[in-house]
Amino acid sequence: MPYLNFVKENRFVFAAAVNSPGGMQSAGKYEGLYKHVFNPILERFHYPENERRYAINFYISGIVAVIKQWLEAECLEKTDEIAGVITKCIRPYIEAD
Repeated sequence: MPYLNFVKENRFVFAAAVNSPGGMQSAGKYEGLYKHVFNPILERFHYPENERRYAINFYISGIVAVIKQWLEAECLEKTDEIAGVITKCIRPYIEAD
């Protein structure tokens, strides 16, 4: 949850970044994560190579959408609640830790 704590502490800057066109420039920023983290995980689960980038973009966009809505609500929920929402969206049949 360190990431969510950071977002909450810097919510005005983060909100401005996610609301401006190209503000987060996610395509370039996530390239290293894709190559070294996401791709090996998807490969291990035999996810089709031609669909991996779509899947990662889908998950990242969903996570950013949850965080954006949380920011719009002035971060009223606790960070662990938001982490739970994100976890349920990603893994709906596994209880959040």
